Amino acid sequence: MSEHPHHQSLHLRNFTAFQDAAFEFVPGVNVFIGENGTGKTHVMKALYAMQLAGSRETRAVSMILEDLFQTGNTADLVRLEAKANLIAYAGGFYANRKWACTVHVDQSLGNVAYNLIVKPERPVFIPAIDMMGHTKGFTEAYDEVRLDFDLTCRDVVNLLRLERKNGATHPDAIA
Repeated sequence: MSEHPHHQSLHLRNFTAFQDAAFEFVPGVNVFIGENGTGKTHVMKALYAMQLAGSRETRAVSMILEDLFQTGNTADLVRLEAKANLIAYAGGFYANRKWACTVHVDQSLGNVAYNLIVKPERPVFIPAIDMMGHTKGFTEAYDEVRLDFDLTCRDVVNLLRLERKNGATHPDAIA
């Protein structure tokens, strides 16, 4: 049986809620357990951003991070207590290959450097909220106005094969 590519590890330093944290993953299901506000979703979003940036996504990793974390400035991803260090780091191993992303704070602008030497599979991140109740017109609205949803919500709706009652394919549905 061939093994599917997966994340083996993640290291976060001065990244959002994390001063310095390392995670090891196994093939299959990995579970995060913790109190609210401890960064479980941020771990998932860091992994998701890496895969989006390296797959078929054409936007800059800084834009992906800003959309995922709902910030207008990647510098906001640097842990508040670490602003003096002026850098945040997320890196790890995916499919036995190293990847890294650093956010440098330069005069309050976030500059993101990203290195990925493997093309990952396109990820799907299903957020904890009930997306099925938000699908009608959601992608159009997300693209036109500022909504209180992050990029994971738009992606899961966009990846659904939406079909109109008359049988026509919704314009946002993937082929």
